[in-house]
Amino acid sequence: MKRVALGLIILVAVVAALAAFTKINSSSRSAHQSGSYDEQLAACHSIPNGSVQDETETSRIFIDLPRALYPADVTGYFKTVQGDATAGYVSNGGLPGNSLQATSNCSSTYFEFNGTGEVDLTVPSMSGAPAYSIHFIVAQEGTPPSPAPAPSMQGTVRGTVMLGPTCPVEHYPPEPQCADKPYRTTIRVQPADSSIPYTTITSDANGAFSVSLDPGTYTFVPVGGNGMPPTCRPQQVAVAAGSSQSVSLTCDTGIR
Repeated sequence: MKRVALGLIILVAVVAALAAFTKINSSSRSAHQSGSYDEQLAACHSIPNGSVQDETETSRIFIDLPRALYPADVTGYFKTVQGDATAGYVSNGGLPGNSLQATSNCSSTYFEFNGTGEVDLTVPSMSGAPAYSIHFIVAQEGTPPSPAPAPSMQGTVRGTVMLGPTCPVEHYPPEPQCADKPYRTTIRVQPADSSIPYTTITSDANGAFSVSLDPGTYTFVPVGGNGMPPTCRPQQVAVAAGSSQSVSLTCDTGIR
């Protein structure tokens, strides 16, 4: 009987230990679920994971992270990726991991940026949570942000010049060897206002051309055979600021 009782006691102890172990693992896994993870970052006022932050040289920030997920001291996890920018620990905020904003659940370390360029912070997880990564872009102190480029005041016209027919008798359906062919030639671009000098462009071996023009109306005139075939048809094009359009110009070989 004593042996049976002892066996029951041991069995109960083993079951209790397994239950406790399962509970601990379950609690650890739940702490790393998406909602719980985000809540822990928010509770520590952490910079959002995966974000890009703009800083200036000599600016200072606190890096605050949940103690349960990441090492308290993150001073060794900054890496310069461009320029000479660095992030260094500043002691007057307190010891690494225990700076002014630290709590029992959140570590905190104070840093100052120096130089200009780009710095990555990548802190590995201690218990299965995602690595904590922030990209810092450090600009010179007092440098105004780069102005947005002004919208283009010109419009673009792209197109092709095609030459045809290329066979004396056209068939239906068309025969591939008799298709119109690209035409390399000079194109005169004449503004509607004849007092403005015209522009000359050239189509390439594929018949393609491109030109940027001030807003207005223009006539595109491919140069043909100077009174002899091929003869090319002019085409009028209206150009608007910031617009892009395609046109197709044609030249007649005179083959019939």
